[in-house]
Amino acid sequence: MTCDLYNGTWVRDYGGTIYTNMTCKTMPDARNCEKYGKDHDFVKWKWKPHECHLPRFHPEEFLNAVRGMNLAFVGDSVSRNHKDSLLCMLSQVESPQNTYNDIENQITKWYFETYNFTLMHLWTKFFVRYEDRKVNGSVTETDVYLDEMDPNWVNHVHEANYVVVSGGHWFFRQLNLYQQNKLIGTVFAQSQKKNTPALGWIFPMQNAFRTALNYLNYKNNYTTASSSSRSNSNTSNTSNNVRLVVVRTFAPRHYEVGPWNSGGVCNRTRPNLDLGVLSGNHLEMRNMLLEEMERVRNEGGGGGEGTVRFAAMDVTGMMDMRPDGHPGLHWDNRWNHGLSDCTHWCMPGAIDMWNELLFLTLQKYI
Repeated sequence: MTCDLYNGTWVRDYGGTIYTNMTCKTMPDARNCEKYGKDHDFVKWKWKPHECHLPRFHPEEFLNAVRGMNLAFVGDSVSRNHKDSLLCMLSQVESPQNTYNDIENQITKWYFETYNFTLMHLWTKFFVRYEDRKVNGSVTETDVYLDEMDPNWVNHVHEANYVVVSGGHWFFRQLNLYQQNKLIGTVFAQSQKKNTPALGWIFPMQNAFRTALNYLNYKNNYTTASSSSRSNSNTSNTSNNVRLVVVRTFAPRHYEVGPWNSGGVCNRTRPNLDLGVLSGNHLEMRNMLLEEMERVRNEGGGGGEGTVRFAAMDVTGMMDMRPDGHPGLHWDNRWNHGLSDCTHWCMPGAIDMWNELLFLTLQKYI
């Protein structure tokens, strides 16, 4: 397929969803928007590139294509949202076995026995190492070490053949930024750190993402990376199986009226098809991720045997058009009564389209 898959619009689709909240046993309750009263109309749209047709996702074709392989999603809870969507789609063919969960349910692995295929999510806030500072049990500040890997995902990613990397939502908060164990700045100015520059959110995101991509770009053995990238990773001398890294660009939030904890809502009921050109934080985040992906791809080994390949899924613009696709108030928010979720995506829903794009991306390299 030669057309630009990411230049298009959302069009009506009454063909039905691949799964429902009745047919997917692994669907997280917090993404089960219809259970909590969201109108069904938001699922009756599909992405249509201007110059070509986007094939409908066929779970059995996907499983046959990745037979004998492992696929890892690395990132925050929106990355997990993506994994959950793919898991629901694939479970329409075969019920997977939940083979691993860590204590905090941050690392999860699912196995499709017939296809000898493992799907996993490796949760990380920042890609790099961090330490929360707490007062009376509540996090007040976070120290982020921009040149040291987060062992939470590093200790498992060597198992994967294909890796989907995404993130960004945790960088819009107060962070203390370190390089070579020295405080170099903060995200936002703080009175108690008057002599420390406020560097904004794009600086830490770019540096953390660069550290992560550089780490994944080592082709033969994870222990060969620089000491700064390997610090505190606790990785064993294990061969790197990764063949392809897919960078998914930032998926926009759609809070209106206020932020998530101050009355922010997302009550739209239709896609915003008249949306203009991307701008602001969404554009800046998207561009930075694509630039870093291109940089590490250009530094690669030329595509020969053992080379880690890099590709992009540029979903920012298309998801910016879907303010109707979030749970909003339609989720199990008994512990956060009245708070809208305008960050994650309903299932089934707009997020399922990511798997159509992911399959087309994988097919270029499988």
